[in-house]
Amino acid sequence: MVSANSGLSRGMFRLPFTGRSPSFLVAALLVGFGILGFSYYSLYNQYCALELQLKVMNDNEQANRKVVSMKLKNLQVIQTNNEKLEHNLKSKEEELDSIRKQLESMGEKMVS
Repeated sequence: MVSANSGLSRGMFRLPFTGRSPSFLVAALLVGFGILGFSYYSLYNQYCALELQLKVMNDNEQANRKVVSMKLKNLQVIQTNNEKLEHNLKSKEEELDSIRKQLESMGEKMVS
């Protein structure tokens, strides 16, 4: 009986190590996966630390903005109070000047 493939068997087309992986290839893959896993773990920890720092910085920025807005409101109140006090001071100075003029005129009337 003659076979149709003329003496070639199925096993001749397979690589010599097919079916069994060499131990050094498996070990190299495991070491590579271990390195990748460790790299991923360390980068993930760095990312978490940076994310926490960013959150803290954002919270600080919001708190600083609130403080700045509160200080600006206080500054506006102080400026309005300062303007009122300056106006009162001018009116008191005018009153004082008029009283001085009255005293001078009274003094001149008494002398003459």
